[in-house]
Parts: sequence; C-alpha cells; structure tokens
Amino acid sequence: MLSAIFLIQLLTSRQKIRFALLLILGVGTAAAVQCIDQKTATNETIIQAYEHNPADQLGMFGIERTAWNTGCMSTGCIPKTSADFC
Repeated sequence: MLSAIFLIQLLTSRQKIRFALLLILGVGTAAAVQCIDQKTATNETIIQAYEHNPADQLGMFGIERTAWNTGCMSTGCIPKTSADFC
C-alpha cells in the first residue's frame, strides 16, 4: 500500500512511467534468464562436482564431514573415542 502511494507521487509524467516499466521489465528479464540458467546448467554442474568430490564441495561452505552428517548418528552407532567421532 505504501509503495503504491510512493509510486503515484513519483510517477508523474509519461517518461517516468515508461522508465519505471522498462526497469521492471529489465529486472524481470534478468531474473528469468538466471532461473533458466540455473535450471538447465548450473544445478547439473554443482551436482556433478559434488558427486566427484563431496568433501571439497562441503568445504567451500565451511561444512565438515562428521558423524552428524554422514548418517552415523541417525543409525544409532555410538563412537567409542573422540577420534571415532570425526
């Protein structure tokens, strides 16, 4: 509601309205292009890289492979020492 009032105050001439519409169209086009790229290429590349070397991919985000994310805790195994936990 507030943004509509702001736009009414801001868009007072045909040129400003056309500029705003072109800006919205440009942002929408960029979002659509990124979505198509992600759907067709980027996701597949990331999946292939993860399947090739999961530890490296997780390391880029600061995630370490421990018993928590390898499934040991979910299966109920209990580590005997702290060295077994990692």
